[in-house]
Amino acid sequence: MKYDGLTHMQMILKKIENIPLLVVWSAAVILLVIIFIFRNEYQSAKFIGIVEPGEIVVSRERAVVLKKLHVLPGQKADKDMLLVELESPDLNEKAMLVSVKLGQLLQQYRLNNNMRIISESVDKGAARPPVTGSFSLLDIQISTLSSELDFYNKEKEKLRVIADIPCVIGAVHFRAGETIQPYAPILTMIPERPVFIRGYIQENTIVNIRADDTIYTRSMVNSSSSAEGKVLSVGSKMIMLPERLILNPGIKLWGREIMIRIPPGNTLVFDEKVIISSRRLTFLDGIL
Repeated sequence: MKYDGLTHMQMILKKIENIPLLVVWSAAVILLVIIFIFRNEYQSAKFIGIVEPGEIVVSRERAVVLKKLHVLPGQKADKDMLLVELESPDLNEKAMLVSVKLGQLLQQYRLNNNMRIISESVDKGAARPPVTGSFSLLDIQISTLSSELDFYNKEKEKLRVIADIPCVIGAVHFRAGETIQPYAPILTMIPERPVFIRGYIQENTIVNIRADDTIYTRSMVNSSSSAEGKVLSVGSKMIMLPERLILNPGIKLWGREIMIRIPPGNTLVFDEKVIISSRRLTFLDGIL
């Protein structure tokens, strides 16, 4: 029996011959789909940036007076070295007023306590109502003022500017005795090792990153040079990416800027390009 020139047996044999080819093509299509999915996932999870050579600007939130300067421009400063001593007349006045008021309340508390002891010794055995009212209010006032005084004392600790990393002193903008307005630069510190990375999230990249998130970075040249850092800020507007980060300089790309702080003991190099990711980087990041 023939079907269009082919016997029934020949048709069966032809179908069997085509099975391996179909399997190969099916496997190839599935593999391409998997690679495409993984590639999109990896590409969307990472972006690029540049290791910043920038300076660290030292400033304070309140108006202060420069009491004593311990360093000069160009001087090397070790970690935990005292750089500047500041003072705040306003802070001193507030702390003094709270301290005086707290002292008065503590004196009143001791007086009330002594009167209670005397009263108990005179009226031994007499039934008396529990001590309430003014005593409990006095306790609340003492607790509130104690917390307020602790706050002012912690603010006073900020008046001692201490180097948190090894650095070189850049510019010093004030002299001893001068008044410094809030947020005005007092001095700048140049880190010996990179501590900042400026990253750029392209506008078509979906990355859910917020301030204080942990971030992972790695050199684009040396895969063994990496650092784990913290997100300082994420830009709220689109800006043009630097030409250095664009493969085709003729194309303009836009994205959000992200600032990252990394530990000073890293092995990254100033001004080098890095890969940035919200997940740990693997060998696949050099392939996909």
